Amino acid sequence: MLGRVGLQHLAPPLDFNTFKDWWRWTARRTPKAARKELNFLVILVAWSIWKLCNHYIFNSCHLDTHLVQQEINEQATMWKMARAKALKELLA
Repeated sequence: MLGRVGLQHLAPPLDFNTFKDWWRWTARRTPKAARKELNFLVILVAWSIWKLCNHYIFNSCHLDTHLVQQEINEQATMWKMARAKALKELLA
């Protein structure tokens, strides 16, 4: 996902212990003008993964990464339709 929007250099290295540590590291390396967009994207991906994991855990299914990406794309589309300007600019 980060590669698709030109942010592949912010992909988490393997030495981070927590999501929070990676997010803080990434925010510091993102230009201030783009932090809002980055935060939208991080929240969108985390929310989508959380929702799908819960769905699959409680319904005893296997998690399919293609469905995760589809969910992220659908959520991004809805957020853009709801005029999430920062996300719209990032994913344009």
